[in-house]
This record gives sequence, C-alpha cells and structure tokens, in this order.
Amino acid sequence: MSTDFRPLKQIAMSDLFDGRLERFGIREVWDSERSRQIARCLTDGRNVLWVGGNVGGHVSNLSHSGQDNHILGAIAETFDCAVVSEHEPQYWRIDSMSNETSTGSNRTMA
Repeated sequence: MSTDFRPLKQIAMSDLFDGRLERFGIREVWDSERSRQIARCLTDGRNVLWVGGNVGGHVSNLSHSGQDNHILGAIAETFDCAVVSEHEPQYWRIDSMSNETSTGSNRTMA
C-alpha cells in the first residue's frame, strides 16, 4: 500500500530532477512504460518514489510505498520545505495544525 505526500511549497519538476539529489544517492529511474513528463520516478537504490507533476510543471504529489523516508527527507532538506502525508490536514490544505508546522520547524512528517 502506498502513501501520498506533497511538499508544502512549490517545487519545479525540472529542479527536482536536475541532479541536486545525487549527493544523497538519489537518482531518476526511467521506466519507458510509466515515466513521462508529469509522472517520474526517483530511487535511492532500495526505495522508489513516484513524483506526479501538474500542468504548470510543479510537483503535485509524491507516492511512496516503502518504510524508509530517505528520499522524502532529502527533498525536504534540499528544497527547505516540509513534506506532509495524505494523513495530515496540511496535505489537504486544512490549516488546523500547530504553529510549529507553520514556522517550518518540522521538515518531514511521515
């Protein structure tokens, strides 16, 4: 079973796939059957993260089926943003969480 996540700030798909995550051992996996401009895949060699994009060229969702959130953590650190799961109100843009989240002190919530 997979869980969907999203960053709490806009990240351009081109920025996410420009190689800056390689310092964490994360790279793109190309699947000619599934990969396309609005759905691409990242891996750390053990886990995969499917990245969905919108028509504006920004990340719209991240789909992760593993237990390790190394890739999500690397995205949060690299782009200085929180990444929240579909189980959290912020994912649905419901603003009912504590001030801790709104100040950005929680980088990855998985």
